[in-house]
Amino acid sequence: MRLRIGFIGLMIALLGLTGGLRSLTSVQAVPNAPQNLAAHQLNTPQGFARISEQESNDTPAMAQPIIGDSAVIRGYITANDSDFLAIPLTSVQRVVAATMTSASATNIVDSILTLYQPDGTTVLELDNDDGIFGVSSSVISSAIITTTATYYLKVTANNTTNKIYYYDLYVRILTSEPIVEQEPNEPAQMLPAAGIVSGIISQTGDIDRFQLALNPGDTLFTTLDIDPERDGISWNGRVTIGPFGPNIITINDGNAVSPNAESAQLTVKEAGNYIISVDNLSAINNSTYILQVLIIPAEEQANCQTYMSTDVNKTIPPDPGMITSGLNIPDNLLIGDLDLIIQLDHTFIPDLDAQLTTPDGNILGLFSDIGITTSAPASMNLIIDDEAALPSFQALSVNGLINLPEAAYRMSWFDGQRTQGNWTLTLYDDATGDGGTLLNWGLQVCAALPPADCPDGTVSSTIYSTDFEANDGGFTHSGTTDPWQYGQPNSAPIVGSYSGSNSWKTNLTGNYPALMNANLTSPAIDLSGVVGPIQVQWQQRYQIESAAFDNYAAQIVGSSNQVLFQHRDGVMRESVGNPLVTVQASTGWSRQLHDISSFVGQSIQLQFHMDTDSSVELAGVAIDDVLVTGCVVLPTATPTETPTNTPTNTPTETPTNTPTVTVTPSNTPIVTPSVTAGPTTIPVYLPLVSKGE
Repeated sequence: MRLRIGFIGLMIALLGLTGGLRSLTSVQAVPNAPQNLAAHQLNTPQGFARISEQESNDTPAMAQPIIGDSAVIRGYITANDSDFLAIPLTSVQRVVAATMTSASATNIVDSILTLYQPDGTTVLELDNDDGIFGVSSSVISSAIITTTATYYLKVTANNTTNKIYYYDLYVRILTSEPIVEQEPNEPAQMLPAAGIVSGIISQTGDIDRFQLALNPGDTLFTTLDIDPERDGISWNGRVTIGPFGPNIITINDGNAVSPNAESAQLTVKEAGNYIISVDNLSAINNSTYILQVLIIPAEEQANCQTYMSTDVNKTIPPDPGMITSGLNIPDNLLIGDLDLIIQLDHTFIPDLDAQLTTPDGNILGLFSDIGITTSAPASMNLIIDDEAALPSFQALSVNGLINLPEAAYRMSWFDGQRTQGNWTLTLYDDATGDGGTLLNWGLQVCAALPPADCPDGTVSSTIYSTDFEANDGGFTHSGTTDPWQYGQPNSAPIVGSYSGSNSWKTNLTGNYPALMNANLTSPAIDLSGVVGPIQVQWQQRYQIESAAFDNYAAQIVGSSNQVLFQHRDGVMRESVGNPLVTVQASTGWSRQLHDISSFVGQSIQLQFHMDTDSSVELAGVAIDDVLVTGCVVLPTATPTETPTNTPTNTPTETPTNTPTVTVTPSNTPIVTPSVTAGPTTIPVYLPLVSKGE
């Protein structure tokens, strides 16, 4: 049984709440974590701080403000969507901005980036195709500001009907003048502390080199402005960065139309000294530039553990086929963040496809046929991490970097699941003539946050709870081609429920239908009489087509709506290997936990929505174990009156001339609080205990 409600006597409850981009995120220990966890806690670099784009921001008047000198914004472009951001600027400052769209699971990577004057309509600068991450991403480098005011950046797709799920927008305000490069710069000149340098490429063959030190997990954001004067004289500049193992990375989009720029974003795996070089591929002599480099330090997460497989040094045969390698994790942790470490040798890495399978059988792709086919490296040494800067196939190197998985995949599909059990890495080699060795692999796990505590003077209370075993929880469903059903799911890869037998699913025994538009809605949930934090959690498992075509979202419906979760990823099915094998990817059963305190005092409903197009139907969505909790104020104990005992006057045995003192009983009672047991006690709710916890 996963929830027990008990009524016990009055309790006294003590509940406590206990220049560059940098943010420290602490992931709390999992309650009832294994005793040996403390012995192997790590402070692990985990990506870097991003600001979430806030809708609606479709006009300058609704623009989301950017505060500070630098930021990275994670945003989504829907059909007919524009994202505006407001930036306060002073004269003589310069603006640097670049989109990274390679991770868009919709396969749409063509963005347009526009910088507007303070009126919100006059274009100061616009770029469509200067970026290479993806091929048609955008870069504005060192745009000159002449008037102190608020300016506006706008991100759109090149085609108004396209969706970009997701983009990262890197923004930096240059508040100091660049340092002039010092010739000769071989060996490399140390990059100045502000990371801003101006220079001249005197002729073709002249190379300006700059050196900087990076720590593990640092992300490098660099741009090259190839017409800093904005005089219309431009050239085909190139940036190289490295070394990353045996590789360097070259950034060059081939454009030479003013205002021209290059941009790169990379997350490094190893500490060390790195070189950034600038040179000229065109015949224009005395070409001017401004190079800016921003180092974004990694956040650190606590309560992280690295588990390395012992099933390694396995031969990858030269003929088409596959190998598997196992890793057993004994600890039963709830995943807040999961990264994969992999190291291998292979004579042609673009032949390889990689998949990771969890103990409960859900599969995630990691990469497929990555690497530069014309000069493929003979080794791979990567960490694959959702918080990195670039997808693996776009990083132009498979050594010395921390990369995102390929665009169709998300490591976040593992979040909210349990670690305990056997994990499997599968490597497919899809061509003849090349082989190698799997040298090492493992998983880096950081524990998920527990639910928030109640503040002092309150105690947690269950407002709504159902595990769907006794009944359907009072949920209703409706819509066009409505497939929602209550019972036991049996449609691979979603077979069974999170706990017990029953849950809700979009078709218990098959795939969801085409052209559906349907909702699954909870009964009304009354949030009156409770205070924050109010939290909703549920278990979900899903397999869905690309978010460009099929949409799944969970939201709170009340006086206003709040989207809690939305599928924004690629199609969760692919064919790999030789002969081709169709892999049915899915999430595992994972906990969703969301704060809904803004709805305090209201009546709300939890709603799960799905709509689909006319093709590619997959297993869909399953929902189990819904719980809503809030905090209730502890009542003040009612005092009762207890009279004091009346002292008795004791006469003296020998009379004296001193009059005796008579003590008069006091009519003023002494107030003593009492504790009353019995049916008037305060309900205290025991914690949720899920199967496997």
